[in-house]
Amino acid sequence: MDAGSHCIYDQHRPQKRQVGVLDGDDGRFLPITIPGVRMLQFEVPTGGISVDDTMYIVAATDHTEEQAFNRAVLAVSEDDGYTFEKVYDLSTEKFLAVDLAKVSEGDVAGFPHEGDTVLLFGAGVYRGSSPRFACVPSRQIREKGAIRYFAGLDGDSQPVWKESEDEALALFEHRQVGEMSVKWCGQLKRWIMLYNSMEPRGIVFRCAERPWGPWSDAAVLFDPFRDGGYGNFMHSPLPEHADGPNAHDPGLEGHWGAEYGPYLLPRYFQGSMDRCTIYFTMSTWNPYQVVLMQADIGYHEVSPATNPGTNPTGGG
Repeated sequence: MDAGSHCIYDQHRPQKRQVGVLDGDDGRFLPITIPGVRMLQFEVPTGGISVDDTMYIVAATDHTEEQAFNRAVLAVSEDDGYTFEKVYDLSTEKFLAVDLAKVSEGDVAGFPHEGDTVLLFGAGVYRGSSPRFACVPSRQIREKGAIRYFAGLDGDSQPVWKESEDEALALFEHRQVGEMSVKWCGQLKRWIMLYNSMEPRGIVFRCAERPWGPWSDAAVLFDPFRDGGYGNFMHSPLPEHADGPNAHDPGLEGHWGAEYGPYLLPRYFQGSMDRCTIYFTMSTWNPYQVVLMQADIGYHEVSPATNPGTNPTGGG
C-alpha cells in the first residue's frame, strides 16, 4: 500500500480562474454572518450540506486564547448562502468542529431510524481530542432532540445509539483532531477521513466500510518535508528550503508554514478499488492561503498476476 500527495494549484501558480465566490454589493467577498453568533478570527464554518435544496452549515465560535472553539451552532440558509439564520446550539463539548455528510435510505444499515440520514463527525478540544459520531434523520435536521450519538458496538458488532452527547464514544483514540473532513469514496467503497496531526506529523488518512468503523490505522497522506511542501508552496526559514520572495507573508520570513484544514472534494475522485486519486483543499498558514491537493491511494502499479489480492483500502 502506498500513498502520496502533491499540490496542483496555489495562488503563486495561477492555473485556474476563481469561481463560485459570493459577492457583496461592493463586489467584494461576502463573509458568512449568522445573527447572534460571533464570526471573527478563528470562528469559522467547519462543515456543510444540502437537504431538500436547503443549505445547512455547522459553525465554530466563541474563540478564546485558551481554546480555539468553544461552541458549535447549526445554521441554515434559504437563499443559496447569501444569508444564514441560527437553528440551534449544537454542542459545547464533543462536537465543536463538525463535518457533515448524508446517506440515502437503504444505503447503510444500522441507523436508529428510517429514511435519509445526515451524519455528524465531530471533535471536541481543538487538536486535542478524538473524533465522535452522531446521526439525525434528514427530515428532522432542525430538531436537536432527534440527534442520536454513537456509543460503541454491541455484542453483534452493531452500533449503539444514545440520546445524550455525554455518552458519545470516540470512533478511535487519536487526540490530535482539529479540522477534519469525512466523505464517502465510491471508487474505494469506503468512508475516507482526513485530519491534521502532530504525532505523526502531517495530514492523516483513515478509511472504514461503515461510518462508525472500525476505522483503519493512521497513515500520513501528506508530510511537508517528504512530499515537497517546504520550499515550494509552504514557507521554511531554513536556507536549504529557499522558496523565493513571494512564498511567505510579509514580515513572516522567520515563521514556518504548517499544513492543516484538509477538506475532501469527493465529486472529483476517480479510479478504482486498486488505485484511487482523491482531491482535497489544504491550508498552509505561511503563506496564509488554501491550495488544491491531489493524492493517489492504493498499490504501486503491478500486473494482475503479481497483485497480492489483499484489501486495497486498509490504509494510505
